[in-house]
Amino acid sequence: MDRMKTKTLSLTVTLMAAALVLIGCNLTRTPPTPTLAPAPTTDPFVTPTFDPGAAFGQFTPTPIIVIGVDGGACQIPAGWVEYTVEPGDSLTLLAEQTDSTPAEIAAGNCRDNQDELFVDEIIYLPRQPVIQLSPV
Repeated sequence: MDRMKTKTLSLTVTLMAAALVLIGCNLTRTPPTPTLAPAPTTDPFVTPTFDPGAAFGQFTPTPIIVIGVDGGACQIPAGWVEYTVEPGDSLTLLAEQTDSTPAEIAAGNCRDNQDELFVDEIIYLPRQPVIQLSPV
């Protein structure tokens, strides 16, 4: 009978040791891979979405939908940036500064009239305007 108790005790100790080894194998010293949070935005129409085809951590914004002057919905092309019209701005000037055309900017903002801009109005441009300084 003592021999049976010894075998049972030995088997129990062996199983407990094996369980500890298996538990220890699941513990790693490698920290978890950090993930990037979406960039904060103040524009309620832009929602960052994950593009599985893009490089790790890059997000592709969904298109911006704005309500036009006529009350219709207008989809701004993806990737265009918000711009606040300043005194002296015109679509021609902004087109020169963004390497585009007035017609492209007007179409991208669903505008029929290329000559009508208002100071402090928000429009969308294909890229940030680059101001070209004239030589002195």
